[in-house]
Amino acid sequence: MQIQQAGAALAQYDFLKELPWLKTEVLGNAVYAYFLTLVTFLVIFVLLQTGLRYVVRHLDRLANAGEHETFVFVRDLLADVSSWVVVIVAAYVASRRLGMPTVLDRGVRLVALAAVIWQAVRLSSDLSTYLITRTRLLGHGSDPVLRSTSHNIAILAKAGLWTAGVLFFLGNAGFDVSTFIAGLGIGGVAIALAAQAILGDTFSSFAIALDRPFEVGDFIIVDDLLGVVEHIGLKTTRLRSLSGELLVFANSDLTKSRIKNYKHMRERRIVFQIRTVYDTPLEKVRLIPEMLADAVRSQKAARLDRSHFASYGEFALVFEVVYYVTAADYNVYMDTQQAINLLIYERFAAAGIALAYPTRTMVLPRSGALAAASASSLAAASTRA
Repeated sequence: MQIQQAGAALAQYDFLKELPWLKTEVLGNAVYAYFLTLVTFLVIFVLLQTGLRYVVRHLDRLANAGEHETFVFVRDLLADVSSWVVVIVAAYVASRRLGMPTVLDRGVRLVALAAVIWQAVRLSSDLSTYLITRTRLLGHGSDPVLRSTSHNIAILAKAGLWTAGVLFFLGNAGFDVSTFIAGLGIGGVAIALAAQAILGDTFSSFAIALDRPFEVGDFIIVDDLLGVVEHIGLKTTRLRSLSGELLVFANSDLTKSRIKNYKHMRERRIVFQIRTVYDTPLEKVRLIPEMLADAVRSQKAARLDRSHFASYGEFALVFEVVYYVTAADYNVYMDTQQAINLLIYERFAAAGIALAYPTRTMVLPRSGALAAASASSLAAASTRA
């Protein structure tokens, strides 16, 4: 409807063709043609600007009314359209009424194409960043690893969009981009071969961010090294060990290793043994497993699994207890085990049960028997002689 009204508005100026001075030609076009081009430019520019502003205001009302946040993004996206791009597009469309030299016409077309590509790439970059951010927020938006990875993916997406935009412009400008693309392919292969370790670590960082075997703040063990994760970068992951030094791992090494992550441990299984002397009376031996079980049951953070007279040791009777600490915190485990140990020591002392320690008993014959044994050995030796 607006286009029809604009056409009717332009048609009312057709009578100007009859004015003699408007028929004067300047640079191959009548003054009337320039006048009509100017009017066309103003009409197109006003229509585009008015339409954009109307849509932005409508989306702004929806956003302020608490509608879906997508309306906010679309509003900001359309508000980011440059007025200069609108001017160039309107000028290009209006200039189609003029007869221009080939070189000038080609220049105007390339300028308009460059403006449109520039604006399209900017809008596409914002859209890709928004989609990547939305995908991240659907998962763990506050996770610094995922946030950093999303940022890196957004940078790669922008670089790809700008490269595609430049190649599209060069192709329309008359350049043979096929040779350039082939050169980029060969150069890309050469760069990939030269930097395959770096690229491997980079893709491994993406795998860590998506698969999430560990996060910043997790306590992990890699082979025989352990520490708290402090940073997950594009190439390396850094751990702070218990002794204070910084451990740096290549991301590709981590994706190939077996990792123990203690943050996600729900319970901690504990096995410990108590040894008593062999002289412990039988009636007390029968009581010891239940005494040990009661010591475990008395702790709020402990859940008993079993308590048994396990075996006859080299120098002691061996009792074995298995229980679970219902918290992953190592300090909770140590506090619980300490309380159990103190309670066992107290109850054993009250019951007169002695704890064993490594001993070795040597049995020697009496002195008289030793002399008789020696004489008998000497006599046997003389008889043989």
